[in-house]
Amino acid sequence: MSKLTDEGVEEFARVAASFVGDDPEGGKALGLVAAISVGDRVHTEALGKLGDGRGQVERDSVFRIASMTKPMVAALAMTMVEDGLVTLDEPIYEYLPEMEGQRVLVSPDGDLGETIEAESPVTLRRLLN
Repeated sequence: MSKLTDEGVEEFARVAASFVGDDPEGGKALGLVAAISVGDRVHTEALGKLGDGRGQVERDSVFRIASMTKPMVAALAMTMVEDGLVTLDEPIYEYLPEMEGQRVLVSPDGDLGETIEAESPVTLRRLLN
């Protein structure tokens, strides 16, 4: 069985902190609560501030989630990774053949018909990000 090491907890905290900042327009969350559990050990991180001016994020802070679909699918996907059924970095078209040969916009604000082949295949890691 895997073990959650002190180094793993430090890495988890570092990665969680990298998603928090004061610039939501720059892709950062104002605050978050994240948890990791391996075996009997559970570690949580409560970082940043609440967006409604109520102060700092606490472990038991309440967040509004408009849809539960994404967090549920993400939890299921990570369970499948943990069980060795899929990996984070293999192309998603291995499971969904219609996803092979994806095309992307030349420019985010460009014409929808102006596309090029994606530089790399879509992976589960990219979908979860």
